[in-house]
Amino acid sequence: MRIERFDPAADETRLRECYELAVSGHEADDPNVPADSYRRFRSWWTTGWAGNPQQVWLAATESGTLLGYYHLVLPERENRANAFLSPFIGPSCRRQGVGSALVAHAADQAALAGRTLLMSDARVGAPGHAFAESIGARQGLRWIHAAPLGRRDAG
Repeated sequence: MRIERFDPAADETRLRECYELAVSGHEADDPNVPADSYRRFRSWWTTGWAGNPQQVWLAATESGTLLGYYHLVLPERENRANAFLSPFIGPSCRRQGVGSALVAHAADQAALAGRTLLMSDARVGAPGHAFAESIGARQGLRWIHAAPLGRRDAG
């Protein structure tokens, strides 16, 4: 496996692969919230959020098959000790060390940027929650999503 930096604005084909990978696990990862559209995903990845610097890194096989990725946001105006991490591993590649390698890599990138706190989020009970526990992450704030009106099955 290799981990390489990716410029989402320069490679639409690879960006689409990242989106498809995200959508492939969405039902397990966050079933009560609709998946982002490709347009929104593309915008977030190519322009960022609030002008903060960001990095995107991909994990791929030697032949180029995408296994997972992470998106790292490094705030500049406030919260400068923090880095916000959004990792994603394809469902068929989970529990094989890809996520652990990506999080370790992201932690190194955050430290190189002078950050002392690496933060992420995961839905309680979802695969990301179990992964976070397995790597020793600590729970901070609990964020609650309200179900859309008319739905009673949200958790």
